Formats: sequence, C-alpha cells, structure tokens
Amino acid sequence: MSRLHQFSVDYVAEEDRLLLKVSTTDGQEIRAWLTRRYVRTIWQLIGKLLERHPEVQRQSDQATRQAIVTYQHDKAVKAADFSQPYQETEKVTVRPAGDEPILPITLKIKTKGNMHTLTLTPQEGKEVALSLDSDHLHSFAHLLVAAVKRAEWQLDLPIGDKSTTEHEAPEYLM
Repeated sequence: MSRLHQFSVDYVAEEDRLLLKVSTTDGQEIRAWLTRRYVRTIWQLIGKLLERHPEVQRQSDQATRQAIVTYQHDKAVKAADFSQPYQETEKVTVRPAGDEPILPITLKIKTKGNMHTLTLTPQEGKEVALSLDSDHLHSFAHLLVAAVKRAEWQLDLPIGDKSTTEHEAPEYLM
C-alpha cells in the first residue's frame, strides 16, 4: 500500500473550488476538486471521526469531549510539518484517477483501528481512497479550514470547542 508523502488544499478562484492534491512515497498523485457543498458534507463526517477516538468516547460530558478533540487537534497540528510547499515534481509517475482532478459527489468512510479511509466517488471516472491516521486527519482538517478561509466561503468549520476563526492558515502538509 502506498504511504502518504504530502498533501495540500488550495483555493482556485477561477473554479471557485478547492483543489486537493495528495502524493505518495511511490510517486502516485491524486487530485480532486472540492466544492463548498462537498466541504460542508466532509466536515460533518470529519467531526464524527474525530469524536470516535477512544479517549473522546470515554467521556460522557459533551463539553469534555469537545475539549479533548480540541486538545488532540492542537497537538497533531503542532507536530505536523506545514513548512514545505507541495512539491510539483517529476516524481509523480502515476495519477490513478487520471490527469484531471476528479469532482467527487459522494464520500464513504471506513474506520479500522486508528486508520480512516475516505473514499471520494465522482459521478464519472475512478473513485479514490485516502487512508489517514488520526494525526493526518487532524492535519487534513486544518488544511481544509485554511483553504475555506482563503476562499472566503464564510463556512464555520469548528474543531472541538474552537471556532475556525481561531486557526492559522497553512496551505500544505509534508
């Protein structure tokens, strides 16, 4: 199985969409357009995934659950490397979903242990699956929030007990 190398989420004004790019250590790259509506759907599911963490599930009080999600998010984001720009290189040898970004319309999620597999399915073309551990899921959420801010879509995408207005805005994750 391919290991995640880097991913980014950028706002493309001409399309009024976010462009998700994911590269793997074996030279594969996946690209997908994310619409405002799709991001809202993804966000609800990401929130549910973050709350599935065993440490969160042990809590009966909702405020405590949200505080733990916030703590885990802050910890994962601080440990991530957002300093390196997404590398558009000749290392990409395969784009399994094709050269053009897919436009997903549905999202399926499977969780096994600490791994979450997000399957993005377009109306036409090949679906793509992204397997993210909890830390990468937090990083992906962080990148989504930042891109939505740059897009000026006026979506509030809270993480735990924090509003998205409290987050900084990186563009990529190494």
